Amino acid sequence: MTTTHDHDAETLKQLLAELGVTPSPCSGPLKPVPTLAEYLPRVIAATGPAAQRTYSTYWTRILGAFGDRRLDQITATDIQALMRAAMNTQVIRRNSRGGTSAGEHLLLAMRTIYNQAVATS
Repeated sequence: MTTTHDHDAETLKQLLAELGVTPSPCSGPLKPVPTLAEYLPRVIAATGPAAQRTYSTYWTRILGAFGDRRLDQITATDIQALMRAAMNTQVIRRNSRGGTSAGEHLLLAMRTIYNQAVATS
């Protein structure tokens, strides 16, 4: 059974061949991109207790929104929309800044996921 991933890899190889580029480092089979639900436990295991304490609520929210999607299927627009939702549903306290911290923390939680993915690829 041919998957979209296999088709995309073959298309990329054909394009490189037409351009005269030899994909020597890419010539082997491409690793499949994991879903967020598959990858997030690795990120959590790789981070320290402080990051886990800070980001665990955001990772739960991110997992609920994007858990079944591959890491390469989540767009910047998707992340911005989730950031806005986090800002709009933040707990209002006396020192609240309109949800800015909630949005920033969600973005940093996403960056942690993608930084780890880049570092281990």
